[in-house]
Amino acid sequence: STTLEGENIPGMNELEKTMADYSITGLSTGRHPMVYYRSWAKSHGLVACCDLPFCEPDSIVKIAAGVICRQQPGTAKGFVFLTIEDEFGTGNVIIKPNIFERYREVILRHNFLWIRGRLQKEEGVLNIIAESFKNLPSLGSIDEIPVVSRDFH
Repeated sequence: STTLEGENIPGMNELEKTMADYSITGLSTGRHPMVYYRSWAKSHGLVACCDLPFCEPDSIVKIAAGVICRQQPGTAKGFVFLTIEDEFGTGNVIIKPNIFERYREVILRHNFLWIRGRLQKEEGVLNIIAESFKNLPSLGSIDEIPVVSRDFH
């Protein structure tokens, strides 16, 4: 803790340091934000990006990750593509137009998502064909780490 005019100011915990980094610079050299969700994700049967290659093709997977890119190319007939990231790596999510419309607010409003979908494996490329989305729970007093994603380029 630090002293300011005789007052003790408590130091920041790791989550608060990560939040401050992202709020000020848009990134952190410290822990990845998903570290703070990992035990919760495991307890709910959600996999990490590094687990996807070991999942069976066409199996239903549940994953929690941050969104680093949202794309909706004009030539994609309404399909939306997400690039997601956790502390272990990245993954690709394909969203059909009807699923995007159903979960539009969650997909566009939240930086960290719980995604359920079918794992597609074709010629070494892994994609999650999304079926549903939820935002991740609050981290106590912090609703969401302000990660900036690159959207619709």
